[in-house]
Amino acid sequence: MKQRQFAQKNPPGVMRRYPFGGIEKSMTDLYSLVQSGVTGITLSVTIEDLSNFAANLIDAAKAQLLPIMVSAAEEDYLTKKEVMDKFGVCHTTLYNWAKNKYLVPVKIGRKVFYRQRDVETQILQRLKS
Repeated sequence: MKQRQFAQKNPPGVMRRYPFGGIEKSMTDLYSLVQSGVTGITLSVTIEDLSNFAANLIDAAKAQLLPIMVSAAEEDYLTKKEVMDKFGVCHTTLYNWAKNKYLVPVKIGRKVFYRQRDVETQILQRLKS
């Protein structure tokens, strides 16, 4: 009976739970509930709560992936021909370098490219030795 009265007093979307020692903790949305690591509970979810959860999840994924995508988009790539000209080597040498992980190519679609920073690193290492 007390539980029903308690549930009626809560505003919509606010859940209360009583972990160790009856301490009250309020969760205002599903995303914060999932982030808190709570397990073993049963929820009644409204469409609005589910929609908010999906929006929060998408926003969190964007926040994590956006910096990675921006840095990848800013990266400069060299074609196989450009790399062969810079090093004065043939296709076979590039193949062997890729096989030995000396200079690893990046495939974009069906084309093979090399990261400019990787090429510059190898050029500097060749100059040092």
